[in-house]
Amino acid sequence: MNPGSRACLEALGRFFTEHHSVLEWGVAPARPGPNAERLRNWVGEGYHGSLGYMAERLREREDPKAYLPWAESAVMFAFPYGAPLGAGTGPYQVSAYARAGDYHAAGRALLREVEDFLRMETGLGEILFRGFVDTAPVFERDLASEAGIGWRGKNCCTLNRKHGSAFHLAGFFLDIPLAASAPVEDFCGGCTRCLDACPTGAFVAPGRLDSAKCISYWTIEAKGVVPSGLSGNFGGWIFGCDICQEVCPWNRKPKLAAAGAFEARRPGTDAAWPQDGTAWLSLLRKGGGFQSRFKGSAILRAGRKAMLRNLAIAAGNLSDTSMREPLSAALSDEDDPALAAELKRTIQRLSDSETARGG
Repeated sequence: MNPGSRACLEALGRFFTEHHSVLEWGVAPARPGPNAERLRNWVGEGYHGSLGYMAERLREREDPKAYLPWAESAVMFAFPYGAPLGAGTGPYQVSAYARAGDYHAAGRALLREVEDFLRMETGLGEILFRGFVDTAPVFERDLASEAGIGWRGKNCCTLNRKHGSAFHLAGFFLDIPLAASAPVEDFCGGCTRCLDACPTGAFVAPGRLDSAKCISYWTIEAKGVVPSGLSGNFGGWIFGCDICQEVCPWNRKPKLAAAGAFEARRPGTDAAWPQDGTAWLSLLRKGGGFQSRFKGSAILRAGRKAMLRNLAIAAGNLSDTSMREPLSAALSDEDDPALAAELKRTIQRLSDSETARGG
């Protein structure tokens, strides 16, 4: 290892050891990972759904040097969700990762810190550095496995024996060759709890997800009308889904350790999360303040209309008949055909539920 590489690696060790918001870190070579072909096949079979960006820059995702020809090393790190798995937001559920400020901003802040630290501490002011937090054409989970942060679980999440999977990944490329970390062993064994628990059957095989059947895909990324044969299995999830993580044995200890340490609060204020359907609906109606209420939150990615659609689906699944009249009032404000169709379908479901109960 040349002096520059050694100085860089030592500086990284000091930075990450002292930075308590980083759970794990490691180094991978900037080369195609062991699952590059698997990624290509996954996209080729259409399992990415409507996520066109996965196919558009696929070659760059497969090979870091196709993205950045100068890259020699990838440094990966994990930082925790803002809330523990299982810390609920009432019957209308939001994924743990979104129950705090936007992780992109948190990751970018860490990247700025480590870049500044490297340039000051190593004397290598001219190093090439390119960071990423879930927005660049990078196969982050593969790099994380190569960097020894964890292994690829059957639920497609990166799993770590100490921290489970409730963490985000971020990293950066350097033009300096660094000694690679050792990949870790797969500790899933014969367990299939995540596969068995998925209510929509989104896993076509261990480690192989059909996005078009995934609750997170539909409640965050996809727009339009959700197939009724699928949405009926969404339960109360209105943004994301944590089921395949919550049932994982490797998440039991981190979840228990965090229990009671989190209060369901939105980023930047002391206001509690909406705890029932009518509270959510008041925010999601036109002029209800959705954008300002969730400023700085990952929830904005879905958008108001998709969130209202998700809320309606959840209300129907939960047989929350208290939502029938409020949703009927909201329908009069909406002119989007797909959203209106979803609202009408839920209103009818709730009317049928009331009739069945004799209400």
